[in-house]
Amino acid sequence: MRVLRVLLPSLALVFVALAQVTIHDTTGKELSHTKYLEVVSQAESPLEKLYIKTGDGLYVAAAMRKPKGPGPFPAMLVLHGAPGGRGMDQLVNWSLGKCGGPVWERLLQEGYVVVVGDYRGSLPKPDGPVPVETPIATAANAMASDALSIVEHMRSLPFIDKARIGVYGVSLGGDVALHLASRTPLRAVILGAPAARHFLGAQRSSGGGRMDDYSNEAPPPIDATLANANISGIRNQTLLLVGTKDGLLPLTKALYEQLTAAGRKAELHIYRNGYHDFPMGPQCHDPARFPQPFIDATEHALGLTMDWLRGVMR
Repeated sequence: MRVLRVLLPSLALVFVALAQVTIHDTTGKELSHTKYLEVVSQAESPLEKLYIKTGDGLYVAAAMRKPKGPGPFPAMLVLHGAPGGRGMDQLVNWSLGKCGGPVWERLLQEGYVVVVGDYRGSLPKPDGPVPVETPIATAANAMASDALSIVEHMRSLPFIDKARIGVYGVSLGGDVALHLASRTPLRAVILGAPAARHFLGAQRSSGGGRMDDYSNEAPPPIDATLANANISGIRNQTLLLVGTKDGLLPLTKALYEQLTAAGRKAELHIYRNGYHDFPMGPQCHDPARFPQPFIDATEHALGLTMDWLRGVMR
């Protein structure tokens, strides 16, 4: 396979022929991110707290902001990573840029209605025994049902363009986003280091210790029958973002390969020195336990994502 190398001012890109895979040679350098935060006032875009009834009679929390005007606007549902059940206060902090992550407000600036959605508690641990009465598929589908209830509510709002709704999911939220996309038409799906084990029926890696670079690690075995069944419902274009320091890199590669093998339009962007969840940047985690600085890869992925959306959502 021929590889074309192209040098840009601060990034080296490697394009693999006949595949939409790009490796960004970022350094992991921490950058200032204040210019991205709290740039849209609540006077201009008031935050609305939503409690949306789900199919089984429970309620799921979501925080929504919209651009000024009557619309209709494109809309993006953003699904956080594990654990589920974060609650309204956390959703509000994300939506208002209180944590340092730039994605939510940037989408708002770009003219999107932005809904930060919650979902019910975490899945059973993939590396432990799964109780017969609560199989993994059931738990995953329950989470997707919560997300589906939010999307259906979004479709009922007159200022949202029903034909231009997408979802952005990170980590476990990426797995939920994939299950959602397999169940309802969406215009676009963006996945930041998706923990797509349940969507692909993937086994958890038995490797020991944390690595600095997972680029050469083999993908985990997957359940091809389950993966193909789930992918069969997907009709949208998909953007995948993952870092080389992320143990989910091999799984994300497997997801990309399954999507493209099934004829789905997908792009995979791999960022050197990108940590887990780097596309979202700081997310109010304890920095001593789970550091998530705003790095060069976060900034580049933010611009790339907005450019990609301009093409997909037009």
